[in-house]
Amino acid sequence: MYGSHVVDELAGYIDWLAALPTAANDAERLDRIAALEKLLAATDAAQATMLAELGVSQQTADTGVGIETGQAGPGTH
Repeated sequence: MYGSHVVDELAGYIDWLAALPTAANDAERLDRIAALEKLLAATDAAQATMLAELGVSQQTADTGVGIETGQAGPGTH
């Protein structure tokens, strides 16, 4: 399944980051920090997109079973 492959790949990135060797010097540390800041921004954007898609999906699913917007139980939408 494609979705499962993506999750596995993301888990691999997490493992890779956790195993990074120590930087050789401060210049390398600064480069890594800058790259990680870009990665953080990209992951925040991807997460925001997924959350928006999930909201639309849940609203569509609720509508499909006759639940009107605003009538879902606590902890939803």
